[in-house]
Amino acid sequence: MGMLELVDSEEGRLISLADSRLIEIWGQIREAGFVEEVGFPPENISFYAEAAELVASSEARVFFQMGDRRIGDEKAAAMLHVALPLMLDFFGLLRIKAFMRHVHRSIETSSDGAVADSPA
Repeated sequence: MGMLELVDSEEGRLISLADSRLIEIWGQIREAGFVEEVGFPPENISFYAEAAELVASSEARVFFQMGDRRIGDEKAAAMLHVALPLMLDFFGLLRIKAFMRHVHRSIETSSDGAVADSPA
């Protein structure tokens, strides 16, 4: 799905630390029960790559449009060092809130006798 990248090195082909963490997280998700046998194939998560690309491109565009000309490289790097992890948490909380809204809507719809939409 294009989420992982092999890097050529003197030791051979390797994955980055970030990619190894992605693999570790995926393993934990599978251990929790999200496996093909119960309807959760790996392809179900392909939308995460698309969402990450959309968010990251928007963040980069806003950063360079709004701040790049007014601040120096060192200040920009320091700001990003603080902001990127914080915005990851910020986005994660927004995602959880949105997910729970969809869950509640599905439950309400199904309790009314109508066919519930799957949470998106």
